[in-house]
Amino acid sequence: MLLKACLPIVYPFYRTFRRFSSAFRVNEKPSLRVLLYHGIAPNEVDLLKSQLKWLSKRWNFITPTHFEKVVSGRKFLKKDSLLVSFDDGFKSDFFVADKVLKPMNIKAIFFVITDFVEEERECQTLKFVRENLKLNPKESGLSDHLWSMNWEDLKKLRKMGHVIGAHTKSHKRLTQGLAKETLEVEIRDSAKVIEKKLGFKVQHFAFPFGDFASIGQDALQIASEHFDFVYSGLRGFNRDWGSAKILRRDSLTVHENVYTIGSFLEGACDLRYSSKAKLLDMHLAGKMGVKLL
Repeated sequence: MLLKACLPIVYPFYRTFRRFSSAFRVNEKPSLRVLLYHGIAPNEVDLLKSQLKWLSKRWNFITPTHFEKVVSGRKFLKKDSLLVSFDDGFKSDFFVADKVLKPMNIKAIFFVITDFVEEERECQTLKFVRENLKLNPKESGLSDHLWSMNWEDLKKLRKMGHVIGAHTKSHKRLTQGLAKETLEVEIRDSAKVIEKKLGFKVQHFAFPFGDFASIGQDALQIASEHFDFVYSGLRGFNRDWGSAKILRRDSLTVHENVYTIGSFLEGACDLRYSSKAKLLDMHLAGKMGVKLL
């Protein structure tokens, strides 16, 4: 908490340091990071818009297609860039895509949970939000923005130029020790449902929760076999383009101080996550002797 409280103060100094240090590094690649948002409530839409506008002064927003080409080594960045992503598939994300992303010409990846998309009953949706997504909505009922998008919403997002990714069947923690059959259903079969409903090949998968403890070695192996792009929730730059690695994402809220966000994206907190992210990368690269806890 103390470190986070200091981030707004140190951001201008950290940004200046990064600018000068990169100027003296030969052949340094531009930075590439992925933003991770969840459901945006109606009273938070303007905050998100302001946040993205502030970020656009420092960073370039790229499309998922551009991102795919960069991380697979088929294209290079010309300037420091961000990709936007949303997890869980809340109804609010559809509104945000139309009212915030469209005017700013930002294309995003929306990672959806198939059980959540297909749930139509309020009582069961409320239970899912509480038990699977770990949220605590009011007892009186489910707010409109906490419902899931339906398949028609997802089709419209695709027509708008956005990408739909898989986020498991039920938002289960994919820790080590889960039966392989369970992992296959959560990871592979959920993507097949999306493919059947929307008619395209799912290339992107994001682990629920995304912390190191929620990414078991068996789950990582299955995900890497079925998807071209696999995402964690560990902060960090996405470098070494063209090599096998699990992608980093920066989880943000619209209530964060923009200088705090700026410090995150300049890498001020990356050291905290780097050792665990490297363990995941080593496993994906097929190095022997790497065991995930």
